[in-house]
Amino acid sequence: MAGVSGARCLSLHFEMLAAFERQDRLAYFKLNQAIHRAIAAAAHNAPLAALTARDGTALARTLRAHLGSTWTKVSETLKIDASDLRP
Repeated sequence: MAGVSGARCLSLHFEMLAAFERQDRLAYFKLNQAIHRAIAAAAHNAPLAALTARDGTALARTLRAHLGSTWTKVSETLKIDASDLRP
């Protein structure tokens, strides 16, 4: 998380600490959410970003694509297809 993303997370962290010291719970929790979103964005991880944003549709889409890609790689490696798994 180097560069601007890391700096942004650090800035949010200090803002969150200040909100904690002020006992401003609403600001604290909003900043906490912003930090988690920034971490997910910095990770360049689509499922993590969708999960953090609580976007079920995007999460389902990215996991479906990931699992489909994984199945293709595994089945090619093992030289099997879905019909081999049916009774």
